[in-house]
Amino acid sequence: MSTSIYLFRTHQINISNLALAQALENADDRCFDRCYFTLEDNKFFRVTTGKFVNSYPSADFRIIDWSTMIDSLDLYVTRAKEQKKFLIFGTAREDQINFLKQHFGSDINTIGINYSESTYHKLLRNLAEHHVHKLTHDPILSTDHDREILSSLNSLEAISYYANSFDQLALIPRSNTDNCDFNISIEHFVDKNKMSSYYNDLDIPFTSKSEVFYNTWLANQSTI
Repeated sequence: MSTSIYLFRTHQINISNLALAQALENADDRCFDRCYFTLEDNKFFRVTTGKFVNSYPSADFRIIDWSTMIDSLDLYVTRAKEQKKFLIFGTAREDQINFLKQHFGSDINTIGINYSESTYHKLLRNLAEHHVHKLTHDPILSTDHDREILSSLNSLEAISYYANSFDQLALIPRSNTDNCDFNISIEHFVDKNKMSSYYNDLDIPFTSKSEVFYNTWLANQSTI
């Protein structure tokens, strides 16, 4: 086994989790101490972290500075190799993509999640739609302002309100282009043949079980 780590560039847009979630489903028990993604309302991704992620105390695993924890990561890679498995995880930091690539060399495959400006408003809407979903299903997350918005607007109006607010805040980039070993386009998420080709190239292809996960998500997808 030549690949020890599959490292995904992550974003705060919920739909972007498909690339990582599907890789985990495809790899299944070949992945060491894996995380599990479930689909809420068959559409939104929610993660249950595994032992590997839980062993790090960071408030947000995706923003860890691995230069300060590289010894522990090396130990995890060694343990995974001993079991003939690999690690799959994500980082939101471009500098960590570069650092870990330099450290692990050919033992790591980095995967970028890219999108063009033409998709920006669709992704902004997904961000807003997921935000409303979270506020509706977990009211403890809401502020007084959120509760006022949700009580005075219907669901579609609330989504439009938050999408406009997030746009004004420039909460996400209008486009994203990573320079990784492999790059997956969000625009291709709804093209099963192209997604299958991506995972075949990564040597973590669809299985009959993981294909069900993708098909369920695809059947309920309206963002792109």
